[in-house]
Amino acid sequence: MDKTGSIRGLRIFLIIVVIFSLTTWGTTPASQNPPRLWPVEAIRTDLDFLWQTIQKVHPRIDHAGSKEILEAEYRKIHGAISEAMDTDHIYLLFAPLMSLLQDGHSSLVFTMQIDKQPLFPFDLLFSREKVYLKRGYTVQAAAIAGSRLMAINGHEIDEVSTAMKSILPGETVSMKNHSLETDMFKIYYRLLFPEAPSFYVRIITPAEEEKTVECGSIRRAEIQEARKPANAAEAGSPQLRLDRERSLAVFTLKKFDEKDFKGFLRDSFKRINEAGIAHLLIDLRDNLGGDSEMVEELIDYLSEHPSPLIPRMGIRVSEAFKNQVKKRIPGVFRWLPLQYLDSRGRRLWQAEEGTIIYVDDPAPEKAKPAADRFLGQIALLINGHTYSAASLLAQRLKIQDGVKVYGLESGFTADGLFFEPLVFQLPSCRMEFRVSSMMIVGQDNSIHDGLRGVIPDFPLELDIAAEAAGRDSLLEQTLQMFLKSN
Repeated sequence: MDKTGSIRGLRIFLIIVVIFSLTTWGTTPASQNPPRLWPVEAIRTDLDFLWQTIQKVHPRIDHAGSKEILEAEYRKIHGAISEAMDTDHIYLLFAPLMSLLQDGHSSLVFTMQIDKQPLFPFDLLFSREKVYLKRGYTVQAAAIAGSRLMAINGHEIDEVSTAMKSILPGETVSMKNHSLETDMFKIYYRLLFPEAPSFYVRIITPAEEEKTVECGSIRRAEIQEARKPANAAEAGSPQLRLDRERSLAVFTLKKFDEKDFKGFLRDSFKRINEAGIAHLLIDLRDNLGGDSEMVEELIDYLSEHPSPLIPRMGIRVSEAFKNQVKKRIPGVFRWLPLQYLDSRGRRLWQAEEGTIIYVDDPAPEKAKPAADRFLGQIALLINGHTYSAASLLAQRLKIQDGVKVYGLESGFTADGLFFEPLVFQLPSCRMEFRVSSMMIVGQDNSIHDGLRGVIPDFPLELDIAAEAAGRDSLLEQTLQMFLKSN
């Protein structure tokens, strides 16, 4: 087998931030024109372009099932195109094909104009295959927070969530459940069940009383206002909190793309070590990923055996990937033929279209001095939205350094799968979509086919009553167990 080139040096700027914002809040003009209807042939052209691009760019479309299953879905969608449609319905038609990839980095990007639309007035919690009302945004809704949700406007919640999950991308059930705990649920409900100006919810209260309650609706601006933190400084990320009385430090890391993350780490670990802190909890909940080099910077402070986050990866050779590489080369060098710049470039340009080339990322030469590293007890807190680079960090520290993990199953598969999505646009309706172009592989070039996330050493259960009251039950349980165990 060909020897692989190094990814360091002129490295592809490897960002494995999840592009999971398949739906974004839109802005509705004061006077909105009726949605444009796209003719049948235009929709078929878009579908063909989508399917061909997936096959050309994605490293392993058959990892979660046979290619025949995807082809059957493509033919099914093709046969369902019989009349002109607006963008909303095109999204609903195409999304199941992307969902079957079971790859959260590959998705349609859809903007729904909902500023003026009545939205479902609750945040939800998914726990043990049940759905609960976490927070209500109207007076009627707030009064029943903490209840189990059974149905909305006559639609059983199992029916609703199953319909939504069929169009959601993602590898794991945990990831999809946590996606529906965000505003994705509110947006998808408007898309799938657009008939309701108000909401009647059938619930089972904490006192085990079953009843139906009218809860009204809420607008986007009202949700945003209600969520404004009382203390903006406490809501930021990255964030370090020191509790000297308990000899505890808590990192809250919601993403890995801060401009001065290196500086934050340097200053934070200096403060932690000077204070003689014995326990460090890293809260990775709702961290959807980011720059892998930032994750490796963090590992350097935590491990005496630093290693790359992704030791070996496979790249699907395509014209689109080559164009992406060119964009990341500084302009002053871009006029040079790329194949002259490093061995990886030569292999990439010489490889046949559609083949996979493999690239190794060598380990750092040496660890940070012990005086700079944290030498106390470390724990991680994760959930279903611990994804991509953040999930890989959890798996890396758990396996190689014995760090204990608390919380809920992560959203990204334990050994990772696909990343580095390339962005495309459907030729007719202009909807954007993203397709992964790289995959994480073992030293024998095999890929992990399991569709489970990182499993915590200490799985926790949400305390529904505490969450409905605004408390962070997972953090409370984690701190109690972590500090007691040391």
